[in-house]
Amino acid sequence: MLSDEEIEDCISEACKSLRRHQSAIRGQMCVPADQLDWHVARAVERAAYERAAQECEPHDDDDSINRQIKRELAERIRALGRQHD
Repeated sequence: MLSDEEIEDCISEACKSLRRHQSAIRGQMCVPADQLDWHVARAVERAAYERAAQECEPHDDDDSINRQIKRELAERIRALGRQHD
């Protein structure tokens, strides 16, 4: 679960993303990315994946097999978070 502060950061990032998107528009076709809600959803999704990946990072007291599994799991979660970039 993301904190209120993290949600505010996501909204701020979404506003920046929407401005970049709008400045790059050259045609008249409407797409879902034309709405702020779309950018907020993507920012929250990225933040949630990053939080999940951080939770999977290995700890000092993990054995080598668990470290390897956790490291790989964290990387795969981060890859899911980047799939819309």
